[in-house]
Amino acid sequence: MFAENGALEAINPRGSFALALATQLSNPKAVLIYIAIFAAFMPQAMPARGFAILLPLILMVEFGWYAIVALAFSTARPRAAYLGAKGWIDRAAGAIIGALGAKLILDAGRGG
Repeated sequence: MFAENGALEAINPRGSFALALATQLSNPKAVLIYIAIFAAFMPQAMPARGFAILLPLILMVEFGWYAIVALAFSTARPRAAYLGAKGWIDRAAGAIIGALGAKLILDAGRGG
């Protein structure tokens, strides 16, 4: 973390983890993306054991992804590359979510 004068402050790992956890839990975007994917691709009648398997898998994917992101963006070069491509990445993600929505609309129009 940076102080107001631009100097690097000591980082408290527990405080950083708590802040990251609170940020992720207060952000509904990840939940909404999973809902969109499940609504578009999961069968309507899913057994309970399927949901029991999905939750740990989602947690592993999320943990793994954010661990990779944290490690990659802890250095300046990947962070700068991402910021340079952020607009295109956001557009691509929006197009994918839009395509999932279109699939749901088309499936509803055909009766499932």
